[in-house]
Amino acid sequence: SWSEFNENPDMLINTLLAKIMLSKIPGDVLRGLQAEQIAVLSIENSAGYLATALSLELERQNKLPRPPRIIRARKSASNTLVPSPAMGEHTAYATVYPITSEEPRFLVASTSDSTDLHDIRILFVVDDFRATGNTLRGGIEIALDLLGQAGVPFSETTIIPMSGLGKPEQETDASFAQSDARILGVVTGIDVRFWPDKTT
Repeated sequence: SWSEFNENPDMLINTLLAKIMLSKIPGDVLRGLQAEQIAVLSIENSAGYLATALSLELERQNKLPRPPRIIRARKSASNTLVPSPAMGEHTAYATVYPITSEEPRFLVASTSDSTDLHDIRILFVVDDFRATGNTLRGGIEIALDLLGQAGVPFSETTIIPMSGLGKPEQETDASFAQSDARILGVVTGIDVRFWPDKTT
């Protein structure tokens, strides 16, 4: 069940989802890149397990000396509150409207140094579940902001939004922030369909 996947993540399931998602990316996108040129941005703790599996699968498939780095984004009720004392000084925020909340939330991520991501050329933005797609859109905006702060040339950068599971009937947010970066269409591991039990 979905709740079981979300609340009790299984590394095998996340590894299989990572393999499925990477199989949907054109082979030339990652060719010749080094580990320091690839990063994975995970949206919230719930996507952290999938982001870890994706990073490890990128290392394995591309024979990298180490997994690409992971940047963690968190949701906050305010754009003035830092949700973790471990957050770095250079932050990026995006306002998101998750389907699970009636109020807007603020997605925030950080780096310890403004040039920390200067070598990044491929950045995966990973969410565990894509409902309307609005939170994933916020992740892309944060990715672009952090890369911009690092002075990354957008013309040489590709953003790859990914979701482990998606519900096509709920998807409404297909537009992303405009930039010179190449933003691929959302890669979804598995589309799921579920609905209320009308008998109850």
